[in-house]
Formats: sequence, structure tokens, C-alpha cells
Amino acid sequence: MPNTDTTDEIQTRAKEATDTLGDKQRAFVTAYMAGGFNATAAAIAAGYSKTSAHTIGWENLRKPEIARALALHLAARGITPEAVQCRLAQIAWSADLADFEPFLTGEKTLSDLREAGVDTTLVSQARVTKSRAGETRTIHLADSLAALNSLARVMGLVTDRMDLTTRGEAISPGKTLSNMSPTEREAAIAELENMQGGPD
Repeated sequence: MPNTDTTDEIQTRAKEATDTLGDKQRAFVTAYMAGGFNATAAAIAAGYSKTSAHTIGWENLRKPEIARALALHLAARGITPEAVQCRLAQIAWSADLADFEPFLTGEKTLSDLREAGVDTTLVSQARVTKSRAGETRTIHLADSLAALNSLARVMGLVTDRMDLTTRGEAISPGKTLSNMSPTEREAAIAELENMQGGPD
């Protein structure tokens, strides 16, 4: 069933989700949304120490209550997983420098290209330099892919983890060598040695 919430309803839900957070977490969400989706900078702006800001930012993005608030704020801006996927596809298949050749040769302006249907939203800089030797035109396309990748990570479209299993069974998150019985530890070590071709 498609989501039929209005932007105002989503904004209200985003505010409610943010209001349930602690002061620093709330400040983190605000700074993250306002500061270009940079978790480290948002952690510093929220008052966390600079030495731990990278770790705190990374952890905050993975806390369910913060992730939910961020997802709602993004949705209120029209940034949904579907919108990110569409934009990624648009960049992947439509960002062609050849489309800007008429600008580079001086035949057309960017406005002319836009009116002709060229996606000029990818242009981060266009420059016309005049000298005695003539006119030089340069164009740079924005690295919006990096920003979209960040958004995709926040929305769970990309993960930074690898799920480990053994013989089709999930590894218990609480099971480590230090809390295994001696028999379990010996069996686990023997299995690892067998996987690696025996002890060194």
C-alpha cells in the first residue's frame, strides 16, 4: 500500500520523533540535516568531543531512534529511498559531458542547453575566460554521487557491514571465545584451523 502522508504530516512525525531524543541527539539530527549529511561535523556541532566525534557520529546514525528521525526529516524533504534510487540512475545514465559540447565550443549558453532538455543541475561550475588568445570555456560537473551515496547509507540502501553465518546458521552476537566453555573454544579453534588448512 503506497504511503499517502502529506508533507505536513511527515514533518509533524519528524518533529515528534526528534522531540523524543536527548538534547545532544536532537542537536545531532538538526546539525546533520543542516550540514550536508556529515556525521562527524554534526557530532561536533551537537557538543560531542572532537576526538570522539567520528565514532559518535557513526554510532548515532545506527541508533534506531535517530535513524527514524533522520528518515522522517529526509522524507519530509521528498528524499525517500525511491527518490535516491531514481536520482542515482539519472546520474549514472544521463551525466554525459558530450551534452555540454555546444557550451564548450561557444555555440550555446547553459540556458540554451537547459531549454533544449539538457540536465544542467549537474553543473557545479561553468567558466568563460577571455584573453588576447581568445575565449576559453570550462565546465565542471558536481560530485552529487558522493552526497547521494551518503543519503543511501542513511536510508539503509547501502550498508557497511557483512553478515557472517556458519553452515547456514547465524552466529550468536553474544558468543565469543572469551565466554565459551573450554570444550566449545577448542571446537571453534579446531574448526577455524580446518578452514585455514591446519595450524601454522
